[in-house]
Amino acid sequence: MGVTNAFIIPQYVPYVKDFLHQNSSAGDRIAWLGSLGPAGDHIYLKAVEGPGLDLEHTHTYYDLFHELEDSRHIKWDVNTKWNNVAGHNVVMAIRITYACESVALLIENISNSLRNNDRVVMDFMSGYPAAERISTGIRTTFADRGKKSNIFAFFPEYYAPKTSDGTPIIYRPNPVREDQVLTFQDFEENNLKIVNPLTLLDPIKGRYYTLAEITFKDD
Repeated sequence: MGVTNAFIIPQYVPYVKDFLHQNSSAGDRIAWLGSLGPAGDHIYLKAVEGPGLDLEHTHTYYDLFHELEDSRHIKWDVNTKWNNVAGHNVVMAIRITYACESVALLIENISNSLRNNDRVVMDFMSGYPAAERISTGIRTTFADRGKKSNIFAFFPEYYAPKTSDGTPIIYRPNPVREDQVLTFQDFEENNLKIVNPLTLLDPIKGRYYTLAEITFKDD
């Protein structure tokens, strides 16, 4: 994850800073879900606390690897119900959904997070790509390589339609089980929508990452 973070963090930080400037005030409660750094600090919070973010927030950290718990450090597992993530002005779930094992549970948790908090920002990762040339262009198939077959997002409308030389790209997912691929349909069927997405292509591993606010469709 270190190589990916080296690419992702500089791309995400301006988005997160801008979101917090526009959608939070001094004293607001910000929840950070997962992704503790090796020293026990939140690597994304550390990045956005630099120049350009002068708001004073109250931060709460949710992570599986908390050794000590208090009111601001809460032991939390992404693959359980997020009932204890509540009462925050903004929830930041960055670089954590790749560890989810169930699309249905993730969608349920997103919906509950929107009911229990004011704003929710998340990112989603595609599977690993495998490309092959076919008669109509390049077919890129996404799959998960992890031992647990975790979920992956499939948002082809956000991906490059052509290669640099103009060859069309056809995308498809290749799940190994049900409840593994997160699609736009999952959001649509649950009255959810993706707002102001930032989609990036990881030049090293070839995966797509989408960072966005999630809201209810009728908000």
